[in-house]
Amino acid sequence: MDNQIHAIEAKSTKRSKAVSQETSSNEIALVNNNQTTSKKALKKIIKNKKNTSDSSENSADDLLILLVILCFLLPPIAVGIKTDWDITKLLISILLTIFFWLPGIIYALLVVLDVI
Repeated sequence: MDNQIHAIEAKSTKRSKAVSQETSSNEIALVNNNQTTSKKALKKIIKNKKNTSDSSENSADDLLILLVILCFLLPPIAVGIKTDWDITKLLISILLTIFFWLPGIIYALLVVLDVI
């Protein structure tokens, strides 16, 4: 009888070890699947951010180029657009442009390029 009890205990111990190994391998598989899924999700998020940042950088560069060109044609308008029509900088630009065209252009370039 003792032999049978020992045999049953040994079988149950083997089964519990097999079940625990199977459970741990399933948990590892689940963790690996979650990591893969999260890696894929992170890659998509990063790709979307890169695409949106590239388009915003391009539009900012385009606006800067247009403002620099406008500095040579109509300096007060370029200063007004850049400073959101700040009256002080706009009046300085108008006066410099009326009296001396070249200082008006230089001042507008300095304002547009954020030196002043």
